[in-house]
Amino acid sequence: MIAVTFREPTPADLDALAANMREMDRLECRVVGGRTPRQALDLGLEHSLWTYVAEVEGQVVCAFGVASDGLLGEEGRPWMLCAEGIERHARAILICSRRFLRDMQESFETLANIVHADNRTAIRYLKWCGFSFGDAFEFQGERFVPFEMKRAA
Repeated sequence: MIAVTFREPTPADLDALAANMREMDRLECRVVGGRTPRQALDLGLEHSLWTYVAEVEGQVVCAFGVASDGLLGEEGRPWMLCAEGIERHARAILICSRRFLRDMQESFETLANIVHADNRTAIRYLKWCGFSFGDAFEFQGERFVPFEMKRAA
């Protein structure tokens, strides 16, 4: 199996990821936040409790984290932005990412966010993680789907 290294991001990591970001992720950055990929990464870093990048064979393939939402901090907003070609490393990242999902669940009662309805790679990953999905809705002329996971009692 390919080795995946998870670590805190550097500015160079974020620059490289922004330059090589998947088109679907670029679309989400633009539509949801009105931001460039680099601006979206900076915002994620600024508002998250923690942020990591995954590196495979010397290349950063994604950045992810969880931001607190609401005054009581009961709901976390997990996010992930990926580079082109991440699908080649999906299995290794899936297996390794479980520990980060557990950390998110320990910090928040509910994890929730939205994903573009056509982002099949992300939706497949979120389903594998155990998220449930709500009804699609339109935002800024694009279709999005809400996803959520409650902490097990």
